[in-house]
Amino acid sequence: FPVTIRWVVRHDEKYRYAGTRDGGLEGGPGQLAPGASIRIGVMFSCCCLTYCRPQQLEEALESFLRQTYRGLKELVILNDNPRVKYRFNHPEVRIINLDKRFENMGKKLNASCELCKYPIRVGWPDDDVFLPNALELFSTGMNGSDYYSFFGYWWFAENGKIMWRDDLLHGLIIGKVDAIRSVGGYPEISCGEDKGLRKKLASAGFIEHQRNVTPEDGFFINRWGKNRLTAYTIDKGWNEIGKIGDTVPKGDYELKPHWDRDYLVAVATP
Repeated sequence: FPVTIRWVVRHDEKYRYAGTRDGGLEGGPGQLAPGASIRIGVMFSCCCLTYCRPQQLEEALESFLRQTYRGLKELVILNDNPRVKYRFNHPEVRIINLDKRFENMGKKLNASCELCKYPIRVGWPDDDVFLPNALELFSTGMNGSDYYSFFGYWWFAENGKIMWRDDLLHGLIIGKVDAIRSVGGYPEISCGEDKGLRKKLASAGFIEHQRNVTPEDGFFINRWGKNRLTAYTIDKGWNEIGKIGDTVPKGDYELKPHWDRDYLVAVATP
């Protein structure tokens, strides 16, 4: 599935952005707030791969809009369900709606790498929740490394509570786009692709930084296994997930970002 898009970023350009919840735009979407400058430091392309879960996608979008990081960032939403065309107008959000589904998750991940405008790629799952401190934490985490991962995260427990877990956060790799591209990207499979990428990066000599996260600075709430799509990833595979596409309303879908609950309160009182 060829997706070849290249972006060039001029580091000497001047950007202005107010950084508020609705995009910091005093006059509405697409207008820059006068005098509100941002820091040009680490630049993030957050890649959100989505298929057939618009309600959870709206929570992922809300998570991005709540980020306190004042540097350059973007959210790239890659949708390969041809039935639906997602819409949302925001200067830091790009939505790519495709008319054909990818053959596997690895190919979809690699397509998202080609879409990155900025040099650091962040996986931004469409069914999980990032707290507002996530990109701030990422901006201080590279420490001269090429990619890094985390130990410690919040997760949705069986009893409906949000609990802390000291474990490797599987499936979330923050890394340099050039490093990922240089090893040929993710393996073209639909299960274990993140583990495969780590192995390829390590074999090529790229440096990984592993960071321990405490509940005080926890930034991620994992919803693994709490919806039918994630459960299908291992048990029934990519083809079974594809059948769910027929259950999503057809046509244009205007995203309405929101959180279903106040997750900041939830993690403060687990």
